[in-house]
Amino acid sequence: MTPTQVTLIRESWSAVEPIADTAAGLFYGRLFELDPAIERLFRRTDMAAQRKNLMQTLTVVVKSLDRLDQIVPAVQALGRRHA
Repeated sequence: MTPTQVTLIRESWSAVEPIADTAAGLFYGRLFELDPAIERLFRRTDMAAQRKNLMQTLTVVVKSLDRLDQIVPAVQALGRRHA
């Protein structure tokens, strides 16, 4: 990533953070709209906690963009656990 790209992502994210729960709700709403079968995977999930976890994870990723080598293994492991 270029420094300009990192700056743009961080600036964009700073606009999302104040509406984190709403943004996460929009994300999951769109995800379930695109593939309704996925929604059953979340049947027993506390969606308020799930939305919070999503936004916390994305915040860590955004803050770590300048050291992706340190965070990529953790993000990959998270993806494997969700597969």
